[in-house]
Amino acid sequence: MMRVTSVLSIALVVVILVFVSSGLAADAPKAPNIAPNPGAEKAVAGKLPEGWGRYHNTPADMGVTDKVFHSGKNSVFLKVTGFGDDGVACTGVAAGQTDGYNGPAAIPVKPYTKYNFSFYIKGKGFTRKISVKPWGFKADGSGRDRDIPGVSVLPTDKWTRYAGSFTTKGQTERVVLMFFVYSKKDRDVAAGATFYVDDVSLSVAGAVGAAPRDIVLPDKMTLAAMWAPDDKLYMWADIEKKFKAGDPYVRGWVSRRMKSVKQYADKPDSYYISLFRPESPFGRSTIACPFHPEGLGWMPFEWSPDRPWRLVCPKCRKEGRKYYYFPNKLYPDDGKGCRPTDEVWRKTHTLEWSKKYSIPWEKWDGGTHAGVNGYAYFFLGYAQFRIFFELNWRHNILGNLSQGYVFGSRLYPAGSEEAKLAAVCAHKAKIIMVTMTRAIMGDAYLQGALGMSEQDYRNAVQSLAKGPDGKPLPWKDYPGYEKRDVISDHSHSDPKHP
Repeated sequence: MMRVTSVLSIALVVVILVFVSSGLAADAPKAPNIAPNPGAEKAVAGKLPEGWGRYHNTPADMGVTDKVFHSGKNSVFLKVTGFGDDGVACTGVAAGQTDGYNGPAAIPVKPYTKYNFSFYIKGKGFTRKISVKPWGFKADGSGRDRDIPGVSVLPTDKWTRYAGSFTTKGQTERVVLMFFVYSKKDRDVAAGATFYVDDVSLSVAGAVGAAPRDIVLPDKMTLAAMWAPDDKLYMWADIEKKFKAGDPYVRGWVSRRMKSVKQYADKPDSYYISLFRPESPFGRSTIACPFHPEGLGWMPFEWSPDRPWRLVCPKCRKEGRKYYYFPNKLYPDDGKGCRPTDEVWRKTHTLEWSKKYSIPWEKWDGGTHAGVNGYAYFFLGYAQFRIFFELNWRHNILGNLSQGYVFGSRLYPAGSEEAKLAAVCAHKAKIIMVTMTRAIMGDAYLQGALGMSEQDYRNAVQSLAKGPDGKPLPWKDYPGYEKRDVISDHSHSDPKHP
């Protein structure tokens, strides 16, 4: 077995971290409960207890009671007393101060940190589960986020303990634990239905500053099968056997692959770093050429790995336009989308064009008029999407590098040119996987998941990719992609396009 202490030294570890980052901290003493007034002992009867909040949409009574409790002398209750015009009860009570829309005094938490929560609940009148989950806020209490996972529970006549966990996002610095009812009258909940909550707990998952734990990998990864150019699936054992026996088909396939993969192995480290921008890649469906809105296909532009951030419109090229590619001098994009000025739009469009497409020519009307009418031309966002696609599908750059590594390291003798090429292929593939993970998840998240200091994390990342002089490439920050609607290009943090 081999031990990996510098977790970024093998890109596979980074991929594993995306899924199991919560398991990197060593066992630690129980963290303190940061839920305010968890047993509702600080309270005045009939009112919400100190440190608690509510979400009030439809009629409900809520407060503290000393008639029903799991421990101590009190518990918090919510009683459904009315429904909306649609017959739905929509209300909630929260551990943490909030009015349901803002949370300037909600529970302080750290971004990119895992928390555990638990509580006891009982009730009556519910035939469908209610949700219990964190609602997040920014440091000033704004930016309510109801998309953090929690648990669903059905209050019964017996006290029942439930537990769960969640990981805060980059902008999450305050939370409340919301006990939320969204239920249809009679079908899900009866009028007068009531639940009681007691002994709430919220704590950091593991001790703060817990040491990272080594990840143990097998000496060799299992290779099951590969698709050959004839669309036949070959088991790896058969590939090895046929290659060593001199099978002309398998040897020809392997030889061609080793020759073709050299074009990707020869590219500098900086090329693969440059394939990932820090901005969230909008534009998969709303992108279109400003001059040919009829280009509604999934891939209306030509793309080449030699110029990955240039989108070529074949129709513009055929028409002889100076700028037949995007972004360009007249239609720039800094990563946040291109919004043409009226002056540029007027100079580059004509009345005939306007009549053909029924779109104004004298000024930009704010739409892209593609299959999905977006609010900007996301050239770089669409280019980033194409890069992801080409890395794994059409040009299959990552797949070719991986196959080159396997063939070169497993089928050729050590010290051969093919074996040396295999090592380069592995190196380039690592850079792609690490940088792709950084772009998607964000440096702050990965650093926290790895339990590394900022400097150690930077050193590990920068040791992976080097320039022609052998020195580490300049540092580039990746904040991680924000949650968004990839079809409509709406961002959860964009108040103009919520």
